[in-house]
Amino acid sequence: MEMYTQVKNIEISKTADVIVAGGGPAGVAAAIASARKGGNTILLERNGFLGGMGSAALVNPFMSFSSGKTQLVKGIFQEMIDRLKEAGAFGGAGHAWSFDPEIYKYVLNEMVLDSGVRLQFHSFVVDAVTEANVIKGIIIESKSGRQMLRAKTFIDCTGDGDLAARAGAEFKIGRESDGQCQPASIMFKMGGVTNRKKACEYAVEDERLPQGRVLFFKMPRDGEVMINMTRIVNVDALNVDDLTRAEIEGRKQIKEIVEYMQENVVGFENSYLVTTGPQIGIRESRRIMGEYVLTADDVLECRRFDDAIASCSYMIDIHNPTGAGTEKVILPKGQWYDIPYRCLLPKVFDNLLVAGRCISSTHEAHSSLRIQPTCYAMGQAAGMAAAMSVNQGIHPKSLNAAELRANLLKENCFIRESISSV
Repeated sequence: MEMYTQVKNIEISKTADVIVAGGGPAGVAAAIASARKGGNTILLERNGFLGGMGSAALVNPFMSFSSGKTQLVKGIFQEMIDRLKEAGAFGGAGHAWSFDPEIYKYVLNEMVLDSGVRLQFHSFVVDAVTEANVIKGIIIESKSGRQMLRAKTFIDCTGDGDLAARAGAEFKIGRESDGQCQPASIMFKMGGVTNRKKACEYAVEDERLPQGRVLFFKMPRDGEVMINMTRIVNVDALNVDDLTRAEIEGRKQIKEIVEYMQENVVGFENSYLVTTGPQIGIRESRRIMGEYVLTADDVLECRRFDDAIASCSYMIDIHNPTGAGTEKVILPKGQWYDIPYRCLLPKVFDNLLVAGRCISSTHEAHSSLRIQPTCYAMGQAAGMAAAMSVNQGIHPKSLNAAELRANLLKENCFIRESISSV
């Protein structure tokens, strides 16, 4: 491979107590939590809007955030839901957890700015400056050129673990047997639908349906449904050529699926394509290895942890990495598992946290915890931990987990009692 070496001076453009990379559910919650706790906080996002896969890839509706009558994700997530409801953009005549992605973008902007976060769009993390076990700064690329940002603590909420990987953190990708990740998908919205089902899923064998099923969800606006039926396999989310191929193949599949729906599904006779996700939806890429690795046994045995900072009841949900079909293992009714704070703490670096789908877990556990509501919960915990650490003059690894949990409880988060108190 031919190489080119470039040496140049880079402007140190901004400093903060906490820098959050990635403005999806985890990043939004982390930035808000940090700022509300007194941290001078910068939130970086590569797109021109917040929301991550929920806005950039139209992933909709939210998956489960309750178990039976117990709501497992509250706090900032619930605040966001309440604002969507006030705007008539959540549930309504649609699926109970569906939302309007355009109103969602506006609501998140309001929440982030109201909390005092310094928001910066169109910015990619491309490198990190480290010294021993500490990240001293990150290098970003934007229309303003290449710049360096400094902070006391960093939170990687990029989904792909970009910041942590650039710093040199240990990570794993895909399943243990062959490194294959779950397939990518582009979701899309159709209008003019008279089918009144709020959610519909059934198996179908047709060459136009790569998932081998029909799957759609009714949206808050009458006549609109969100469709999750594309599947692009063998996609490395860290390879630009693979991503390009996935975008092209995904939109080709959409055309064929739209035709199938119009011809074969009741209520779609006069339907039409409204919009497609601006980008391919990524289910899996890097998982940053931390002080604890959450496993399938932890999920299926509904394991509890004394340093739990979030809880989840979503099933193990592995879309076949190489073709049609999905492996689903549902948790016992009314049960859930905990996510320990240690999963947010990468092994090597003292002033780095991760939150969202890139936390420390196995391929199987990742397929459960990756959903948007759980990412909000993990993000809020990471943001709270970052600001508390800065306020106390310590690194996040030295933070007392019981104190963190107590502070999250004060912010209306769901935190199960510790094992030792039961």
